[in-house]
Amino acid sequence: MASSRNIPGEYSYTVVAENYFEASGRILVDDDDKTVPVVMEEDDTGLAVTDHIELKIYPNPVSNTLHVEFDNQNESPVNLILMDILGKQVSAKVIHDRGHQLIIFDLAGLQPELYVLRGEFGKHVILKKISMN
Repeated sequence: MASSRNIPGEYSYTVVAENYFEASGRILVDDDDKTVPVVMEEDDTGLAVTDHIELKIYPNPVSNTLHVEFDNQNESPVNLILMDILGKQVSAKVIHDRGHQLIIFDLAGLQPELYVLRGEFGKHVILKKISMN
């Protein structure tokens, strides 16, 4: 029966868990087994990484009709809020359906300027700049 043996030395470690800030450190290992207590701080900032959500908007620049496309995998509703450059809401839609979504905003009557589309996917927020002709 083979026995496992620790290889002495100094090692780095990193612990990653959803909804927590990453914890890392260094440990010195000798011939004895080691237990390292790791304290992780909860990420309660309300801001989440959005690399797995793709929000497509087209055309941009837009004249009258803006198309917003995304895949909704959330159980909670998705909020799409169109704001002017000062942050005033000019239009909004709430989407309760899951799966692939194509949402159309009618922008006729809006002034030609910059707008921001805010997509709220639970704790995930995506902002897209929109130019109106």
